[in-house]
Amino acid sequence: MNETMLPMRTKSTRNHIKDTFLVMLKKKPFLKIRITALCQKAGITRATFYAHYLDIYDLVDDIMNDALIFLDSITDRTCHESFEDLWDVVRQNDLAVFKAYNDRLPPCHRLIDIPKYHPLVKDDTILPLMMKKIFAMEKGHFIAYMAEKEGIPAHITENIFWSIINGSMAVNKKIGWCKNTDWYELQLQLLRFTMYGLEGLGEVGKRPCVGETGSCLLYTSDAADE
Repeated sequence: MNETMLPMRTKSTRNHIKDTFLVMLKKKPFLKIRITALCQKAGITRATFYAHYLDIYDLVDDIMNDALIFLDSITDRTCHESFEDLWDVVRQNDLAVFKAYNDRLPPCHRLIDIPKYHPLVKDDTILPLMMKKIFAMEKGHFIAYMAEKEGIPAHITENIFWSIINGSMAVNKKIGWCKNTDWYELQLQLLRFTMYGLEGLGEVGKRPCVGETGSCLLYTSDAADE
């Protein structure tokens, strides 16, 4: 059920369970958190927990959805969907300009802005689940944009987008989830590498090549329709 449709008392209980879980996750890894211990910490019975969640993975999924909904609410979508402004900023290679653009960065670059949910992404078991959610939520925009701008087939763009998410999360982990100058510099250079790589791929994909079978293309319009 949609969170906004739940009765106030139910939402309050669920929020208490989720907040308690996040507190526990700061001190121990997800795989070592037991529902019994969570219930004791939250001051509820196991029956109450199971009245709201199927299992602990269902709880984690609910918290991840909360994080992404909140993230979406603080992200300026007017320019994000087209990616044009982001590419223009990246081309300037100016750290001050990139920092000023922060509110319009993609979700995989914005999770670091929400300390409440850092325990989720710092956990080695939960982080891959969060990455998959971001990927599913955002890939359609990215694929459509790259198909229109560079003519790159969806199956290629999808894999590239997955690598972008992985790269962003790797930077966050390397910097210790601290949004400092090093973070901005690393993210900017990774985005430059990605942007120019995509533009180059778009050009190469349209360029004839000569092989044993004669002229060919790196990929064809048929592949783009897969």
